Amino acid sequence: MKPEDLFVLELASRDVIRKPLVFKPSACTPLFYNAYTMREAGACIHTHSQHAVLATLLYPGKEFAMEEYPDTCAVLVRRHGVYVWGGMKPFGMKRESWEKAKCMAECYDYLFEIAVKMKGLGIGNVARLLEDPSEKPGDSPY
Repeated sequence: MKPEDLFVLELASRDVIRKPLVFKPSACTPLFYNAYTMREAGACIHTHSQHAVLATLLYPGKEFAMEEYPDTCAVLVRRHGVYVWGGMKPFGMKRESWEKAKCMAECYDYLFEIAVKMKGLGIGNVARLLEDPSEKPGDSPY
């Protein structure tokens, strides 16, 4: 991803100010505005990662996660993918942080992959481990 691959949106008017030559605006663009308006994000990335989609099918979650978890910087959309944002003004990050969002998207995708593989191997319950990190998966001493 390079700066010239990014769309630049006007928040107030919801107009596309600059768009890449080879891409068209996503049908999901209205969902991006939730990150900008609800979290004052500087950048938002959306992917249809197979790991993210599988994680939404394997692990139930809250329907309105952005409202339920105000400190989060990502949400999974069932059967669709993940939205990740960076540069959240309330947390002191600079608004132009597409690099931060890109890095977080890569990290989350790695975690989704691990969660999907763990489920496939029958190793623990990732959702429970997230709620109680002291719980050890299966018979693991770790």
